[in-house]
Amino acid sequence: MLSVKKNQGHLIYALDDAYIHMAIAKNFVQHGVWGATKYGFNSSSSPILWLLLLSLDYFLFGINDIAPLLLNIICAILVCIVSYTFLRKQKIQPLLTCVILLGVIFFTPLIPMVFSGMEHTLHILLTILFFSLAIETLSEENRNIFKRRTLLLLAPLLAATRYEGAFLIFVVCCLLAVKRQLWYACYVGAIGIAPLVIYGIISVAKGWYFVPTAFLLKCGWIVYFLSKGSIMLFVRFFYNKILNASHMLLLVTSMLFVYSVRLNKLRGRMMLWERKQLMIGIFLAITFLHMQFAEVGWYYRYEAYLVCLWVLLIGVMLGEYLPGRIFFGNVKEIALKCGVIVLFLVFFAKPLFNRGRVSLVQIPLATHNIYEQQYQVGLFLQKFYPNASIAANDVGIMSYFTDLKVLDLYGLISVEVMDAKLRHKHTTETIRSLLAQRNIKIVVVGNHWLAPDGGLPQEWIRAGQWKIPNNIVCGSNTVSFYAVTVSEKDDLIKKLKLFSSFLPSDVQQTGLYVSM
Repeated sequence: MLSVKKNQGHLIYALDDAYIHMAIAKNFVQHGVWGATKYGFNSSSSPILWLLLLSLDYFLFGINDIAPLLLNIICAILVCIVSYTFLRKQKIQPLLTCVILLGVIFFTPLIPMVFSGMEHTLHILLTILFFSLAIETLSEENRNIFKRRTLLLLAPLLAATRYEGAFLIFVVCCLLAVKRQLWYACYVGAIGIAPLVIYGIISVAKGWYFVPTAFLLKCGWIVYFLSKGSIMLFVRFFYNKILNASHMLLLVTSMLFVYSVRLNKLRGRMMLWERKQLMIGIFLAITFLHMQFAEVGWYYRYEAYLVCLWVLLIGVMLGEYLPGRIFFGNVKEIALKCGVIVLFLVFFAKPLFNRGRVSLVQIPLATHNIYEQQYQVGLFLQKFYPNASIAANDVGIMSYFTDLKVLDLYGLISVEVMDAKLRHKHTTETIRSLLAQRNIKIVVVGNHWLAPDGGLPQEWIRAGQWKIPNNIVCGSNTVSFYAVTVSEKDDLIKKLKLFSSFLPSDVQQTGLYVSM
């Protein structure tokens, strides 16, 4: 309600990336094209399963803005149900179960993930399902055929939702191989990565890369490190990354502490396969892989599945120290244990508490940022340039709202820009050349995006700028409108002036169209 009220009655998602998914689903349903624009295939986004679910919704109910919200609400509710089932299987007391479930909602944080409009709630859901089933499969001596087949079914769904799902699949396959279940490990691994391989083959056949450009833009450093052949570069990168993410350092250190404490209680050769030690071991392994090969932050979303798992596991471990029933004789013992647990949580969970609190408060502001910048840009282009060729760096809402021919200067939906970036030739001259090839006359961009690559061509004419206050999610608080040629300047100024009265009052407008 706060978000909709703040955005003049509009449902707005907290990230522009959500609208890239909506644009792909729209074009897939309407034109049979898997791309952010209807003019051709582009491999820009990795959540294949999420895009198919969105496409199914659009096919059944028509193109609509509410589908990502409803899908996220359903997935978030299922996360709570599956988390509850997981805790009941571990025989956690009802009161502690309630506290843990509240922690899942607050610390993950689940509600901001719903408002992101993206696939993260589905990823969390499938991660918990695969994780819990893998634990049962690995810790049980008698092989349950139904559970093993269900694990085979979940593996491709997990990987097809987010590429990070491959971390969990890889770790489980390694453990299955250690348990001398080599063929089953191969089946899980092969079926798990099958959607990614098939998608990669289709992508290459269409002239794109084997992995989506979103992956290349975020993890291109991996190629650089591999080319240098230095393990120390990887170690240093991991060390610096985890030190700069206090909540991730919390996750790792607390689990190492619990693992060490429990290790003193266990004896014998089978301690690795003890169920709770197995949980901690798998969690630490996938957290290490995530910190080494994936992103952290940017609206709390990349590591949300790890935080959710941590809350569940720390709850399970703490459940060992609380009795199932309270009676007069053990009140003192319970009070002491509860005091120790409270101190543990105060020390370890403070960064997560701050993260959960801030993320919840920021939801209306994040959606308002998108409404005041990307949404207004989308409306402007929809009104005056619905089928034009333009260049931009934030392409989500404009692609969803219009049938523009977009050159993405960031490289997400434009393979030629991605090529230039990977070859370290994304220069001012390359940008100038790409615009000339496409006969582009209008550019909508945040200036800082091109600063590392030589900056904007000097001949571009800046007709106007929109600056939003209190920016927390947009790539830049200012978006600029450029006429590539002198002949286009007056027309762009005229259109910006006509649209100026529709902008929210706190958007600061500057430039030629304001002064003329």
